[in-house]
Amino acid sequence: MQPGTLATALALLFASLAPYRVDGAEGTPPPPASEEGPVKRYPEKAPAVRGQAAKVRLELTGMVCGGCAETIARLLTTIDGVISAEVDLKSRRGEVQFDDARVTPERLLAKIKANGYGAKVVADR
Repeated sequence: MQPGTLATALALLFASLAPYRVDGAEGTPPPPASEEGPVKRYPEKAPAVRGQAAKVRLELTGMVCGGCAETIARLLTTIDGVISAEVDLKSRRGEVQFDDARVTPERLLAKIKANGYGAKVVADR
């Protein structure tokens, strides 16, 4: 291994994580995934909402660890029109805020299912 290669690789890794805030801590890499609570991912700059800001609750299957929950939250935030996503491993639930003029709940479910997880919309009570 050449000198500086590991340092360069780590710098690139942490630079790729910098655009996200985790639990309100801006500019720090996310903590190791755990099963103790929700994993939150927010884009650094919230997209402009064209329609109504809507919220949907999801029941998720196929998660086995905190990394799975984090992956689903990150997948959802890559969809144009998603404002925020929160996934809780313990309850197997997620909550997504989105611009209803740009994305539908069906599109959210399709993205989750295309990546090997199960999901369905849960009605509010």
